Amino acid sequence: MAKTIFKSIFFGLLIGTGFFFIPKMMLGLIICSMIFSMFARRRMYMNNRFHIYQYAYADKIRNMSEEEYKNYQSKMNDFHMHGCHHSNYSTKQEK
Repeated sequence: MAKTIFKSIFFGLLIGTGFFFIPKMMLGLIICSMIFSMFARRRMYMNNRFHIYQYAYADKIRNMSEEEYKNYQSKMNDFHMHGCHHSNYSTKQEK
């Protein structure tokens, strides 16, 4: 008889702590998964954006003359040199 009472008390405590802690743990897991998914989406967006940009002007570049292509290259070098990580680096060739 004492064994069944202790068993009932033990399972009651176990179920009570489960009802108390499980919603808090679920809420914590949901918040953490939302934060990680935001970072993952941002990273995937940045990767996809730059890969698409890489081939955006492929047909236009193929149809350019030599002079248009040199103008385009200088324009793109000037465009990419305005970033903070390229401020001390220059790809322009001096003649």
